[in-house]
Amino acid sequence: MNSEYLYRVKDAKTSMLVPLLLNSGIDSIQNLGSTRLTRSRRVLRDIDSSEEEEEEPVEKDNSSIQIRKRIKTSHIYSTLNDTFKSSLTEEILVPIKLDFEIDDFRIQDSFTWNLNESVISPEVFAEIMCTDLDLPIGPGLANEYISGAIYEQLEAHRYLIRQIQQRSLETVKFIEGKNYPPRLYDYSDFELRVPIN
Repeated sequence: MNSEYLYRVKDAKTSMLVPLLLNSGIDSIQNLGSTRLTRSRRVLRDIDSSEEEEEEPVEKDNSSIQIRKRIKTSHIYSTLNDTFKSSLTEEILVPIKLDFEIDDFRIQDSFTWNLNESVISPEVFAEIMCTDLDLPIGPGLANEYISGAIYEQLEAHRYLIRQIQQRSLETVKFIEGKNYPPRLYDYSDFELRVPIN
């Protein structure tokens, strides 16, 4: 079975893999036509021109399309017991953003990752992503960067969650420590009367 997915991605038809244009000006970057607005204008222009003139359909030259043999991705399938254990934990979705350059392409992707994920690790996810995009896998290559970026962003969110929980516990202790009737004070992290410069 053959797949054209990778080559369509690398042809800049999406914003996930963007080719790096060496020695090119801003005009050539703007003429890539990879934004939704440009695509929608192109579709509207094509619709208008097809309404004006009824032409015979032109066959495409498929010789420029590179077809590669589809490689079966080795996914990890969890057992029913693992799925049940995973369903008992709270789902905390963390936004993950990847933005890096490799070879002649800039990879920009964003997705959400469950902070309490136990079925798949960031390393396995990175290897699957690199296999799908035909990126090199190995020590110091794209897969390590992807998994490292995921771990870094997950740890930053864990730290924020700990800070929020600690702050809420301190507030509860402050309220409980007062004699009846309790006095509640509203504290903020910044002074509201100071103008923003």
